[in-house]
Amino acid sequence: FFWISTVTLGGGMAMLPLMDKEFVEKRGWLTEQEMVDIVAVMQSLPGLIAVNMAVLIGYRVMGTLGALAAAFASVLSPFVIVAGIAAGLASLSDSQTLSHIFLGVRAGTAALILMSLGKLVKTRELVKLAMPRQSSKTASKSSRKDVRKEDTLCVFTVEAKPERIEQYGFEIEFKYPIVEDGFDSLRFHYLNPKQQDITGSYKVERDTLNIRKYTVRPQTELLPGFEYFLKFPHRKFKDINGFYNDSTEVKVSLPKDDKLSTLFVNLEGVGEKYIIDLLTEKRDKVLRSFIVDKDCKLTFPYLTAGKYCLRMTEDKNRNGLVDTGVLLEHKQPEKVLLYKLEDGQQFITIPEMCELEQTINLSTLFN
Repeated sequence: FFWISTVTLGGGMAMLPLMDKEFVEKRGWLTEQEMVDIVAVMQSLPGLIAVNMAVLIGYRVMGTLGALAAAFASVLSPFVIVAGIAAGLASLSDSQTLSHIFLGVRAGTAALILMSLGKLVKTRELVKLAMPRQSSKTASKSSRKDVRKEDTLCVFTVEAKPERIEQYGFEIEFKYPIVEDGFDSLRFHYLNPKQQDITGSYKVERDTLNIRKYTVRPQTELLPGFEYFLKFPHRKFKDINGFYNDSTEVKVSLPKDDKLSTLFVNLEGVGEKYIIDLLTEKRDKVLRSFIVDKDCKLTFPYLTAGKYCLRMTEDKNRNGLVDTGVLLEHKQPEKVLLYKLEDGQQFITIPEMCELEQTINLSTLFN
């Protein structure tokens, strides 16, 4: 931010091409979509465009300290430069040479702003809108037996797998985007072994990549032997087609099989942000995933006997995703390693009814 504000004239919009090249293409701190979103938020905030951009990007990458450092760096060089030339500006105000210099700066600034426009219009978002109702004269006469139930309802699916419910909660995906939600009307309750019905609390999270997907996470510790329920009341959700949902209830319990095993992984030397995934033997499915940035102990419960693989990704972009790189944009893929045992095997064999513990030093593996 210091050098960008030093070499750029013309305000915050003229800085956008340099910021895009530095933070998206070169460093990989942001994606193109995230850059566009930050520009949209920046324009809605009061104050200087350059400072707003610095605060938003700094906070996105490094939190509060990053926002403060970026804001300070963005205003430091302009302050020093303006303070240095303020005394002599009055004597140079009638200089023809200075007038010609500023005329050239205006042309260059206009070109930079046009480059920013080219970046911002790249992304498109397609939204499906409801079709207007046709009159009875023009509407086709279809048989009632051809109309399915899901054609007149707000359709959604709820996934609550016993072995994943503790980490991933109730995963909800609507068939179409919703325009009205009633998440505050959901009822989460559970039955203990004494058959006592107890109401619990929950938290709703919206998926950042899929606008139709939500997660309901119980705020109560889930215990074996308990039955957990999530109830969706009638007509509380409305999709873009104007249809309301039907009532439904999902039931789930923690696995009770005594033959299941647990894998504990002690992580040491965690100096960066990493993504730790437990994969099946074929590596076609992620059973559990963790994002870590400090030494910790991970637990992978409810594992059936078999072979598993640990995948470790160095999350340089700090976006919580395994980035494979983009050749045309000259983006390098993030470094990914599969954990190997002392004998060179990449698979961890887990027998029935056992608890295994493995210690991994990430700094040693990646360096």
